[in-house]
Amino acid sequence: MVPNHGASAQSTQSPYKLQLASSSYTPGVPVSVTIHSTSAQFNGFMIQARKADGTQSDGYFTVITGTIQACSNKALVQSNSNAKSSLTFNWNPPSTAVGNITFKVTFVQSKKVFWTNTEIVVLKPVDVITTVSTASTISSSTTISTTTKSSGIHNTTQGPLGPITLDAECGKTRGCFSLCAHGGCKFFVSWYEENLRAHYILKSVVSYSSGSFMALGLSSDKRMGEDAIIGCYHGSSRSNLKFSATSTDRVMPNIFVDTDLVMTSSSYTAGVFTCFLNRPVSATLKLYDVSKQWTLFFATGPASYTSNVLQLKYHGTSRYMSESSYSITSTANVQAMTAEEEKSLSHGRQNKYSILTNFIIVILVVKYFTFNN
Repeated sequence: MVPNHGASAQSTQSPYKLQLASSSYTPGVPVSVTIHSTSAQFNGFMIQARKADGTQSDGYFTVITGTIQACSNKALVQSNSNAKSSLTFNWNPPSTAVGNITFKVTFVQSKKVFWTNTEIVVLKPVDVITTVSTASTISSSTTISTTTKSSGIHNTTQGPLGPITLDAECGKTRGCFSLCAHGGCKFFVSWYEENLRAHYILKSVVSYSSGSFMALGLSSDKRMGEDAIIGCYHGSSRSNLKFSATSTDRVMPNIFVDTDLVMTSSSYTAGVFTCFLNRPVSATLKLYDVSKQWTLFFATGPASYTSNVLQLKYHGTSRYMSESSYSITSTANVQAMTAEEEKSLSHGRQNKYSILTNFIIVILVVKYFTFNN
């Protein structure tokens, strides 16, 4: 982490600092990182997270404006030489705990004036149960079961709707689709584009001990059906899987083997399932082009995985949608509608159109009798 500037690093105290939002990390849960100046601005920087023993770098940093990833996406550096006083971004831990993590930063004030390894901050793992994927693809003979129904989780108090904290970058550097209230969320999906790939984080409360799924659907209308779907499955054996599917009309989706969809990490902690997915932005054989705008659907429900066959079961009322459409480049922070809200809104539209139609008929009848008398 030494710049090739033809000069030696400064031996004086660095005027720059590194701050972490937490002293510990949960696998798969982003940690906010801030680098800032105490006096003179900096023109360049490089930050990397490594195991405490220094053997390898771990996790990755989320790109924000004015930055790019480096060192096989394990480090973050500036993308321009503009003077900076402070930057805040996320470090995304791996899906399993890897022990203590150290952060090292090089700050560049000018070509000949820079400080290397100026801040070494240690981040410790919390004691959580994590899971990793044990299979990357699903058999093309996958079948669907429709025999089991589930019911949604309803918030009956004025407390947080769920135990999940919304991503701090929602509405800033990435788009988000969530169901949140009073500082807590039942689920959220976040997305951003990087290197012509669409990156998604799916995070949700799941309540089926024998196996659960969560899925994001993209639709050209406000009805489930004719949708492109990506999602993740968590099983009782602690195996996590990714899947892609299409749906036709209002029937259970057809899962297919999709080598373009990649799950980079996943975790399950205290009833909260998280998975990181990415896929090409452009359309594939069965998935839509996400540079275009689509209505968003999210669903969770029971599922099972036996003999290399994934079975998704009916989601019941654990289904949510967006009122508008969004593309992968949108940074909107979208509050989801529940199935009940969607139905109420649909009925409201029907009533409005019915009233308008009746009003037009009355006007025509009045005009008819006016002109004929």
